[in-house]
Order: sequence, then C-alpha cells, then structure tokens
Amino acid sequence: MRNTDFITLKQCEIYSAHFPTDDVISRVENMRGHSDKYFLRWETVTNPINGKKVTKLGNGNLFFSVHFEWLNLSKALLEHQIWQLKKRGENELGNVVGKSEKEIVSKAKETLLEQDLPYSSEIVNFFYCAETHHLITNSRSPRARIAISNIVTNMSVVEFRTFVVSEEKLGLTAKLTALLTENKPMFNHLHFANRTTLYLAQGEFNETRTYLDCAIRSDDSASKERVIEALKNGYRVQSIKLFSWNEEGKDDISFTLTSSLKINKIKFSGFERMKSTVSTNSFGKHAAEFESYIARQFVALDKIVKGILLGFVEGTKLEENI
Repeated sequence: MRNTDFITLKQCEIYSAHFPTDDVISRVENMRGHSDKYFLRWETVTNPINGKKVTKLGNGNLFFSVHFEWLNLSKALLEHQIWQLKKRGENELGNVVGKSEKEIVSKAKETLLEQDLPYSSEIVNFFYCAETHHLITNSRSPRARIAISNIVTNMSVVEFRTFVVSEEKLGLTAKLTALLTENKPMFNHLHFANRTTLYLAQGEFNETRTYLDCAIRSDDSASKERVIEALKNGYRVQSIKLFSWNEEGKDDISFTLTSSLKINKIKFSGFERMKSTVSTNSFGKHAAEFESYIARQFVALDKIVKGILLGFVEGTKLEENI
C-alpha cells in the first residue's frame, strides 16, 4: 500500500447511489468483510496522508478508500496441488479413488491456504456526491465490484443502479458531426480535445472493423475535413478525448470517453507534483494539500457526471443489481 494509491485516478466508473442521511460517516468507516470463496478480505482503510478513513469534501460529499487483500491461487498452482494429492492417494485423502473431483479440489484449496502464501493487495478509492447521489470509483476490477456490493448492503443504499447507455443513445457520432459542421458543443462543462478514434464496421454481421486515429489541428483545416468526410462515409466514433477547465481557466482534467460510456486514460493536472509530495512518509504533514487536491478531483469528476451522465437518466436503462 503506497501513499500514491490514494490519489491515483486513471479511469472511473460511475453509479447512481443514494446514501442514507443517518450515521453515514460511521457506517463507511466500519465497512469490512471477507469472501471465503474468493480468498478475499477488505475494509475501509485509514488514509496514511491525512489520518482519516473518510475525508469530508463539503456539502455531504465524501472521499474514502477500501483496502483489499487476496490470495492468488493460480490455475497452475491449484492443478499441481490436485495432482500431488491424487498421487499421494489414500495416505492423504483416505481412499482418493472414492472422492469426487469437487472434494479433491476443495481439499487442494484447503491445503494451499495452510501454506504461507503471499497476499496481493489493492486500494480502491471512492467519491460520493450527495447532491446528485452518485458513487464514483477509480477501478473496474472484480474487487471494486465486490466493494460496491458491500457498500450497498452495509450502507442500506437507496436506489442503487448502474448506467447502461447504448452507443445510439450516447450519440458520440452525431455529437461530433454537429460539433465539426455546426460548431455545436458536445457536452456541458466539457470540451473536445481534437482527438478521436473512428471505426467502420464491415461484413455481414459487422464483424470486421477498420479504425482511424484522427487528430484535428487548428492550423490544418484539411484534418478537420478528413474527419467530416469519414463520418459521411459511414465511420462511427469509437472514442473521443475531452477535457475541462478549472476556475482559473486552466486545463484541469482530460480523459477518453468511449461509445459505451467508459471513461479511460484520465490525466489530472498536478498529479506528478502531488505524487512526489505524498511519496514521503511524513504522516499528516501534507494533509491539507492532499485534501485540497482530492477536492479538485471531485469537482472535475462532478463536471463529468453533470456534463455527460445526467442527460441520460430519464429514459435510460438502469440495472438494479451489480
């Protein structure tokens, strides 16, 4: 677990989740659990930079982190243990011939767990927006989804949902076309960073795709015309690069938005400097600077929620379960 894990933001997943108003901080701080099935344990962890489990961002908004530890029981390791148990036969299992394969696998797992195997770990960060009732995480790992399921249960979350927006409804192709031909903004609060990846689906079942990586340069009108022409010829938007400005009018965050509503390749201004600052182990020394930085991350993510997602709440399919 490194200090930099608590400021890392390279991708994000956004959910609709309404936290209860009673005893929220205490509930978040005391979240913990384990899964024998996945050899996994987790808990809300104390942030080593500011010494808090939950950082208040004002107006009921929160930041917290969940620490995961799990055993990597690889397929090869498990198969080798099964082979060893079968080879030993009656001495270890007691008439192994009469044991079912399921029982042998279970015994193999138990044997491995008795060994001193190293645990892997991961920090997953969460932002909660009290105004719009959104939960934002910086990970799409299986552990993150387990944490979210645990949060829903332990927090008695009201109306938890995941966004499912089709390519047609998100409409990046139509939005980019309108921007390039009519100068119509694509999203509120967000700006096109002049980079896009297009694709052309071909074949009877659209199984073959041709891709174009396009950069539109302000000093080259032909680069813009090439993208417009490709869109006219059936190319669709696979992804676009967007950015937002902060209150000082400076580029604050940039990211790639895919046609399936995935937010990737996030770059946040000041990350390298903050990374260097928090890498030192001076407990509490950089707490104020860290909290200011996290608050800026929250504001930038809030712009993404309001600029992109809130326009799709009405009439959008929302999955009730994760």
